[in-house]
Amino acid sequence: MKLDRAGASALSALCLLGVISTAQADELSAAASISISARVTGEAMSERSFEVEAFADGETPLPVGESVAASWLDSATGEQSTATAVVDQDNIARFQIRSWRRTELTVAYGAAQIQLDVSVAPARQPVKPPSKAPLQRTSFRVNPDPAAVGDGANAVIAPLSPARRASMTGRSWHRGCVPMSSLREIQVNYWGADGYRHRGVLIAHASVAKAVRAAFTSLYRIGYRIRSMHPVDAYGKNPKGFGANDYASMAAGNTSMFNCRYQVGKEHRRVWSPHAGGRAIDLNPWENPYLAPGGIYPNRWWFQNRASSPMVIKSGSQVTRIMRNNGWAWGARYKDYQHFDYHG
Repeated sequence: MKLDRAGASALSALCLLGVISTAQADELSAAASISISARVTGEAMSERSFEVEAFADGETPLPVGESVAASWLDSATGEQSTATAVVDQDNIARFQIRSWRRTELTVAYGAAQIQLDVSVAPARQPVKPPSKAPLQRTSFRVNPDPAAVGDGANAVIAPLSPARRASMTGRSWHRGCVPMSSLREIQVNYWGADGYRHRGVLIAHASVAKAVRAAFTSLYRIGYRIRSMHPVDAYGKNPKGFGANDYASMAAGNTSMFNCRYQVGKEHRRVWSPHAGGRAIDLNPWENPYLAPGGIYPNRWWFQNRASSPMVIKSGSQVTRIMRNNGWAWGARYKDYQHFDYHG
């Protein structure tokens, strides 16, 4: 059978279409047969970029020049992050990932997916308590402070927000206390006992807010560790009188300032605490207890073992020098090792 020119062209086009379709089918079949794997190269460190490699898990390699996708939850912001990487000549796709703490990474190529649980190490070594030190009761702990914001201490002073005023009312603040308009919220980054950078909140009188900012900026600079830094309202009402529950705050090792309450152990005498004026700081109370009338708070062991942790405040230490240079007098003279009063 003889074909005219038009018929021959049509037959050639059909044959070409058949070849392309077969090639595409082969490629799709090869892609469908690829399973993938992923790994972290080196050590994943908090707030630092680290590399994750994606590669074929089998004899068929990832095709050079193809795109591989990744997604993960940014544990600092709570937002979902995504990235794509092109397969290089080694048949590997390489991603640069950044996460504050542990995260789960999903890598996908075509229909193939794999999830990688990435344990992100802290930027600094966690503080390990001595083997004989008492364990904190988990019932006193609240959610850990969130990730640090920005570089350094990045301390910011602001008026109390409506939400903050509402959380304080009936707990650390009540009618007859220092006016809320005279108080300030200081947000500041700090190095946690866990080795991660956190963002904490202190409530202070406006007259000492700059001295608070200066002191905690310097404490951050020397890498002094802090266990937590919440307004005391997080611990509920004081069971022994006015204010928020300072007993629970101390037991949690929480660093705090303003709390319109009576002095610990002197509630029956209605002696107002310096914290009621927002001009006093309790710093790392778990490791730095207070010998109060009627007991040692929050524990006796750390009161008797004053040199067992870098979080213990000592005479002549960098911590006490920093606090003194910024106007804060240490309460060691009356056995309140966590306490600092502002003297200007």
